[in-house]
Amino acid sequence: MQNHNELFIELIDELFFELLDLFFPPYFMQGLDRSSHVEVDNKLPPELDPGVSDRVDIVLKVNRLARRKPLLFHIEMEPNSGTAYADRMLYYYTGLSDRYKLEIVPIAILAFRTPRKPQQSSVVKKFGELEILHFGFKLIQLNMFDWRDFLYIQNPVAPALMPLMDYKPRERVEVRLNSLIRLAEIAELAEPQLTAAQISIVWKMIDAYAGLTKSEAHRFNEELAKLKPEIRSAIATYITS
Repeated sequence: MQNHNELFIELIDELFFELLDLFFPPYFMQGLDRSSHVEVDNKLPPELDPGVSDRVDIVLKVNRLARRKPLLFHIEMEPNSGTAYADRMLYYYTGLSDRYKLEIVPIAILAFRTPRKPQQSSVVKKFGELEILHFGFKLIQLNMFDWRDFLYIQNPVAPALMPLMDYKPRERVEVRLNSLIRLAEIAELAEPQLTAAQISIVWKMIDAYAGLTKSEAHRFNEELAKLKPEIRSAIATYITS
C-alpha cells in the first residue's frame, strides 16, 4: 500500500478542485480559474528553521478570474496526532510567501482517528499582553465530520474521505460498502466523466482506510451480494483492477 502522503498527493493531483468544492464555500470557488492549476516547486528557502523540513507536501498555483496575480494553495497532510503541525504551517507560510510573493491559502488536512476533539487552526504569538501575530489556516480535520453527512454529496472526493471521518467501529462494513456504492454512482453520473486515474485513487483511498477483518469481510460480501447487478459489477471492477 502507498503511504499516507503519497495517497493524498495523488488524490490532490487528480481531484484538486473537487477537494476544494467539498470544504470551501461556492463564493470562494467562483473566483478560481478551474483550468489553470499547476504544481510548483515545494522547496523552501534555506534560511528556514533547520529543525523543520525544507519541503512542504504540495503547492499549487491557481489563476483567479478577476485578478492578475494567481493564488497559491499550500496543503499539508498530517496522519498523526500530537504533532506541532500548526507551528509548521506558520513556518511554511513564511517561507513560501518569501519565495513566491503571492497570496497563499494554507490548508492542513488531519487524518488521524483519535483524538476526536477540535485541533488548532491558528497560531498566536504574544509578548506579555501584546498580541504580536495571529496566523490562521484552513483546517480540515476529518474525524470531526460525520461520514453520513457526505453520503449523498455528488463529489468523488466524498467517498474517498468518508473512511477517515467519524464512525463507530461496528459501522466499518457499512462505511466501506457505501463508499464504494457512492463511487459507482458518481462515476456513472459525473459530468464530465471521471477518468480511470480519478476512479483509481478514490478506490485506493477507500481500500486503504476502510480495511476489514476476516469476519467483517464476510459480512461485506453478504451485503454486496444484495446490491443491484450493475453496482456489484462496478465495485467488482474496482476491487480487481
